[in-house]
Order: sequence, then C-alpha cells, then structure tokens
Amino acid sequence: MKKANLIETARGLYIDKLYTFEEVAAELDVSERTVRRWGQEGGWAEKIQQIHAARERMSEQVREVTALLGEGLIGQLTEGKEPNSRVLDAYARLATSLLKVREYDKDTEAETVDKTADTDAKMKETKAAFLELFKTELPI
Repeated sequence: MKKANLIETARGLYIDKLYTFEEVAAELDVSERTVRRWGQEGGWAEKIQQIHAARERMSEQVREVTALLGEGLIGQLTEGKEPNSRVLDAYARLATSLLKVREYDKDTEAETVDKTADTDAKMKETKAAFLELFKTELPI
C-alpha cells in the first residue's frame, strides 16, 4: 500500500473508528511512533475536537428545538386546545432521538476508556436514526 493510502487509512481508523495509535499501528503493520507522527502532522487530534464540538453544537440545537416544541404543546394544552398532531409527532421524534444521542454519547465516552467492539454498529444505528428523522446524513 502506498504511503499516502496508509496515512489516509490510519486517519480513518483513528478519527472515524476511534482506534488508538497502538491499534492503528497494529492494524496497518507500522510502528506506533510512525502513526503518532502522521497524527501530529495531519492534525488528527484537532479534527477529533472539531467533530466533538460540532456534535455538541448540533445536540444543543436539537435540545433547544425540542424544548420550544414542548413549550408550544404545553401552551396548547393549557389553553384547552388539542395539540397539533404534526408538532406532537415532531416532538416525540426529537425527544426519542435526544435519548438515543445521549445514550450514544455515554457509550462513546465509555468506549474511549474501555474499547468495545460494537462502535460501528452503534454509529450506523445513530446515523440511520438521524437520516430517518432529519432526512439528511449525520455530518460527521
């Protein structure tokens, strides 16, 4: 495999699959020192920070929208009105998604400390849920 391809594969393993430098090195049969150098030169740590920051901003925006929808529903109920079914459906979907995102975030944090084998499955599940809910792919 060419060096450029190795570096890109290593980057994907480290950033997308959350492998450690040691795991990347073992997977690609290169030294850990080499992988660390590639990571430093490629700004992998910064990229991960950007991804986490973007994910946090998106989660906050979804929480805000969900709160606004909830307030609207409460207002309708308080006024004795029947809640708008579309708003109620959107609220239920967002609230469910928030719970899944919270669960995913907890799992991701735990995985950073204690690597588990089901990261890909959970990420695919989260991406699929996001795609179904927002009709767009998760931007990570």
